[in-house]
Amino acid sequence: MKERIEQLAAGEVLVKKPELDFSPAYLEGRVEAGTVQNKELVIRVRNRVPFKGFFYSTNERVKIETKQAAGQSAAVLFEINTIDLKSGDEITGAVVVVGNAGEQKIEYHYSVGEASGQKAMPHTLTEFGAFYLENPSQARHLFVSDKFKELDFMKDQVQRTALYEGLLEGSSEHQALEAFAVAMELKKPVQLTVQAKTLSFTEEELPQDGIELVVTASTWGWFAAQIKADVPWLIFPQKKITSRDFSNQQGVLTAFADVAKMHNGRNTAHVQIETPMQTLEVCIQVNRDYKGKNTKNALRSDGRPSKAVVRYLYHLLLAYLNESHEETEIFSQMDQCLEENMKKYPASSGLFLYRVWLLAKQERIDEAKKLLAWYSSNLTRISTKRQQEEYLMTLYLQWELTKKEHDKKEAALAALELQKQTDSLVASLVWLMTERDLSDAEKLRQCERLYRIYGAKPIIYAYAAKICRENPDEIRRTGEFWIQLLSYMLRYSCLTAALAKQYLTLPLAGIENAQLLYHVMKRMYRSCKDKQVLTLICSALIRMGKTSPAYAYWFELGIAQEINLTGLNDAFMTSICDQILDRELPNSILLYYSFKNDLDNHTRLNLYTYILEHFPKESDMYQAYEPQMDEFAIRQLLDGRINAKLVPLYDNWLSPSLIDENLGHVLTTLLFSKQITTTLPYAKKVVVHYAQLRPEQSVRINGGEVCIPVYANDAAILFEDAYGNRYADPDMKTVLLMYREELAAVCRQKVPEQLMLMIKESDDFYTKPFANQENLQLAKQLLEKAEVTRSFKHVLTERMVEYCYFHEEQTRELDAWLVSLNPGELTKKTRVYLIELCILRGYSKEAFEYVSAYGSDGISPDLLLKMTVRRITETLYEYSETLITLCVRLLQAEQVHETLLRYLCMHYVGPTQDMYNLLCAAYDAKADSKDLAARVVTQMLFTGKIDHLEEAYEISKKSHCVSGKLDRAVLVVRCHESLMKESVLSQEMQDTLEQLLIEQQDLPEVFSLAILQQYSRQKELSEKSRHLCEQLLYAYCAKGIYMKCFHGLKDIIELPHQMEGRIIVQWNGTPDCHVWLRGELIPRGKKVTYEMQEIYPGIYTAGVFLFPDEMVQISVRCGDGDEEKEVKEVLLDPSSCYCREGSIYGEIQKLIELERKENYDQWKAECAKAIRNREAAKELYVLL
Repeated sequence: MKERIEQLAAGEVLVKKPELDFSPAYLEGRVEAGTVQNKELVIRVRNRVPFKGFFYSTNERVKIETKQAAGQSAAVLFEINTIDLKSGDEITGAVVVVGNAGEQKIEYHYSVGEASGQKAMPHTLTEFGAFYLENPSQARHLFVSDKFKELDFMKDQVQRTALYEGLLEGSSEHQALEAFAVAMELKKPVQLTVQAKTLSFTEEELPQDGIELVVTASTWGWFAAQIKADVPWLIFPQKKITSRDFSNQQGVLTAFADVAKMHNGRNTAHVQIETPMQTLEVCIQVNRDYKGKNTKNALRSDGRPSKAVVRYLYHLLLAYLNESHEETEIFSQMDQCLEENMKKYPASSGLFLYRVWLLAKQERIDEAKKLLAWYSSNLTRISTKRQQEEYLMTLYLQWELTKKEHDKKEAALAALELQKQTDSLVASLVWLMTERDLSDAEKLRQCERLYRIYGAKPIIYAYAAKICRENPDEIRRTGEFWIQLLSYMLRYSCLTAALAKQYLTLPLAGIENAQLLYHVMKRMYRSCKDKQVLTLICSALIRMGKTSPAYAYWFELGIAQEINLTGLNDAFMTSICDQILDRELPNSILLYYSFKNDLDNHTRLNLYTYILEHFPKESDMYQAYEPQMDEFAIRQLLDGRINAKLVPLYDNWLSPSLIDENLGHVLTTLLFSKQITTTLPYAKKVVVHYAQLRPEQSVRINGGEVCIPVYANDAAILFEDAYGNRYADPDMKTVLLMYREELAAVCRQKVPEQLMLMIKESDDFYTKPFANQENLQLAKQLLEKAEVTRSFKHVLTERMVEYCYFHEEQTRELDAWLVSLNPGELTKKTRVYLIELCILRGYSKEAFEYVSAYGSDGISPDLLLKMTVRRITETLYEYSETLITLCVRLLQAEQVHETLLRYLCMHYVGPTQDMYNLLCAAYDAKADSKDLAARVVTQMLFTGKIDHLEEAYEISKKSHCVSGKLDRAVLVVRCHESLMKESVLSQEMQDTLEQLLIEQQDLPEVFSLAILQQYSRQKELSEKSRHLCEQLLYAYCAKGIYMKCFHGLKDIIELPHQMEGRIIVQWNGTPDCHVWLRGELIPRGKKVTYEMQEIYPGIYTAGVFLFPDEMVQISVRCGDGDEEKEVKEVLLDPSSCYCREGSIYGEIQKLIELERKENYDQWKAECAKAIRNREAAKELYVLL
């Protein structure tokens, strides 16, 4: 600027200016919300004239980083601040370039939105659902990012936020997104179906590439399913399928069948496809062909009969031993079977021996002896065990036929010898039947021994049963053998009444194998409804601990028949525990438990619920139960247990007066407990997620129902499966079990510090401002709790600042807390509250720091002015860019203050018009403007924006802040403007110019031209002015420099002779142009051309000499050749030409007049007279 002022002071008004190009010519685009982004404006000079200038922005959100630049090019860096702006906002304004090229504005228009190249963020749930459908991958990335909670449809949605956060705590991001979409009703849950539920193959039909199961999904979206098979021969390489395995909502599962692991015949596999919502079952059958051998009626290699024949004869023998049928009938069937099969199997020794035994029993002794003798004679070889057993049987049958002691002894010795040699059941039985020294008791013990050795052999049971029937006193109840023996006798109907009576009279102590006994007694009770049998049944069940509902029938029968059995009542109550409320209890049971309360808690609860439902409070039964019910309720309550059945017990005795601090802690949990029922089949755990608290609460779920406290109305209730995936169940049912406002009020008094109560009290803090001081104190306490989430603390902080703002006088104690806040974590609205609070309470430094960091949008102009003035005073008018911005903004809002104006006058630099407005405001307010006036004038001169130069210069003179060079520069510019616009100078300027021109030499030429133009408009001049005018005019004319205004001086002074006969044509235009006149003389029609002289930058003149009888139509043209253009057209008339009396031009005019009148004699005389004057001739020559 200094250089430019020196140029102007030297008279160089019209200097060559740089011609600028801007890239881009218009600043526009999209900027991302909530960011600070850098941009660049490039300036280049076209005409090689160096550029010098400064840069400003008209919008405070666009901050210029490059304050000034010089040279042939410059990169103007600026940053755009979109913090606190949202998508859809706009930033408009201009970058103002103030420099030697003048002042220029490059406008900008930026729209705020998502980053360029990214898909626009969804603003509604519907848009998000469409986004999820269109691009699931990007939707998932958005869902798990921090930006998701900042979307419009998530802001201030507490329950939605809790649901979102809770779902993300699960093990699968995909499942969390799907569950969120389903919960928000953006889509239906995915249901799977299979094309075929049963697939059948033969071994040959099994596909080589595997068995394919086609699964179809009902809709789009994420899902995952587990694949299970119940057989080892069916193998699924893929144990889990997800939506990624599907195309067009259809997928294929491949299973491979391992034939080597199959059995012969039909092989059936059940495949389960399990999702959290459903279970699909597919049956796969593979038939493996196998032709087995039919051995039922086949002849065996050793000649023995078929197994069917042997089994039939064996059953007939048992029937005989058991005495279960008529003997003659049994013998008849034996005869028939032996007669048929002995012919078929003549080599079967077993059939011959069986025949001998049968003849002996039929008392056909002779026939039996003959047959046995024949058989014995043919028995030549006795080497194998089977042959030895056959030989032993011949000895036994010999004794049966003869009944001789010798034969009996021989058979017994042979049996004993065979037992020593080999393990033979036949030998053991023969020995038992032939040993004479064994009692019945000893024989039964031997049968028990054989049972332990050979297992459950019917022949052993049959022999033992025969002994018991013959001697009932020998039967025993203890031991597995005896129970099995009893079972055998019941099964084959060989239990006599005497034997059963003896069995039931045995003592109960020491019963073993209760399970077996129970089943035997059940069978026995069906045949005889005996009380003792029922006692044994109940005793066995109690001993086994069988108290499930399936056994309640027996306990109820026992109670009805008044069985005296320890534990019977308890077993009965346990067995009907879950059915107590659905049936009528016997009075004996009710009376029994009115004095005894050792049942388990679950049974007691159902019993007490039965009493409450069936007996009024005034009844004797209720009175009998009331003490133990109250005791039970207190214990359960102190243990923190809650369910729908406990609530009536609690309500029955609980009153506000009983609540103390200890009970209050427990009761708080119970009051807000909800019974939650879900339809999700695979839910293993219910999770309650609060937006306000961490950690979340969870309880394992059993049978689709659970009780858990839920303190906030906006808590998210979620369900988790065994794999950690989480779901929301829109169809779940919730019931608040025992909430009573009077109890809750007492709890709030007794345990005000209980966190969950505090959360409950703050339930509406998300949506409503604080109603009173109590809300404020509650929020303060919650802020100190570590369990409270950061997001909820943010809400509490917002509400507290808001309350402090509207209750400024009542919240002075929170000043320190307010000042300690981080405004960056607050919303824009709350931040404005905080800044205004700081201003009101005198924290101008903190308020100023917040404004510097986050801007002043939304702040009251009055408070902003108060803070700005205070801050200026505190910093002793130290320069601050933020303060400058605030002062300008306040001034634009007509918030005028002397301190503000003084500060701006000291430091503000900006566009010329803005600086001039500031100067005017400071002048009108009589504020100390410092050197602002001089700076404004200087900038006007530097940029060429001189619309208000006069006014600004006048103020600067009054402020005494001008210098000699600045005065000279202003004077030059004013003279230049007067010349170019042909305007009038003030008398003061005229006097100044006259004094300068008289006293000084080498002044700018503009002064001389301007004063001459000024004189031409005046009717008279003083002597001093006239002398100066003549001096200047004659000098210019001597140089051949003419101006149109010179003709205006003819009435004031005598013009030089050079002015005679001249018409002066003048055009004010652009400096350094080629300008000429082109016209045609009238009436001669001669073409004439005159070149115009640039006597001053931008002022072109030409003196056209015309005779009195000539006129010329002249056009002023600018340019060269084809590019010339007409800028002015005039008609030149010689009647206006200046002519002195007696001058040569006057003589010529006379000659022309004489010629016109054809007075040639006088014309000649006058010519001769003129020629005689040499000087005149010389002048005439020049002119002609």
